[in-house]
Amino acid sequence: MISDEKRYEFSGQMQIAANERMTDALKIYVQTLAGIVGGSIWLTLQLQSSAPSAKVLGEQAALSFGTMAGLLVTYLYLTCVVIIIRSMRAHDKYKKIELSLCEPPAHEAQQFKPHLAPRVKFYIQVEMFILLVMSSITVAFWMFNPFWILGK
Repeated sequence: MISDEKRYEFSGQMQIAANERMTDALKIYVQTLAGIVGGSIWLTLQLQSSAPSAKVLGEQAALSFGTMAGLLVTYLYLTCVVIIIRSMRAHDKYKKIELSLCEPPAHEAQQFKPHLAPRVKFYIQVEMFILLVMSSITVAFWMFNPFWILGK
């Protein structure tokens, strides 16, 4: 049988892992978005080079490249949102397990109030703010796509 201490330790490790997954998802989003935006700007400038054949190709390809870049950013956004939400749910699940390990013996139930490190509203608000910023950046990319701005 597994002791309560080991279960508590495992629960804490799982909470830490869930927090790291949320942080990693944000890192993935920022780094990949920077690559997509930078690549979009570079490719747009290459398509607008002084060669006449590049300009013809540039006008035809800007729309398709712009749509593809927008879809990539949207896919990246949705993937990172799913990772963050799953990690938030896992973190809450392990908090409940941790709380169940704090149940008192029957004769002390009246006096016992479990004290856990709180998952404060502020913590959830920070994650929701991160998701809001990510969604705003994704919408802004669709509105100000380098292929469509520089292609005009």
